[in-house]
Amino acid sequence: MWTPTPSRNALLVVAVAVAVAMGGAQATAILWPLPVRAQATRVRLHVDGMHCATCPITVRVALERLPGVREATVSAATKRAVVVYDRQRVTPARMVRAIADAGYRARIER
Repeated sequence: MWTPTPSRNALLVVAVAVAVAMGGAQATAILWPLPVRAQATRVRLHVDGMHCATCPITVRVALERLPGVREATVSAATKRAVVVYDRQRVTPARMVRAIADAGYRARIER
């Protein structure tokens, strides 16, 4: 069952406006397939083994390739990666494995 929420209501308003602009006939095709983004979660990971300017780029790309990762910021100076992700699609443990697969050691900061 569809339950209205503030974010769904905003999407519904946009969809109705688009449907009206298209002449109304396409309204049902536009209203129902609207995606609702899950709540974003943030995690900090400690990353060892970054020694040059390209290392944070390698780690960032490895993280951003994971489905569910929305944003990754990596710093060699602080040895930290901050990742914004959809917890329904990816876990911090999976991120640690992706970093290990890229050649670095990582752990979840508590």
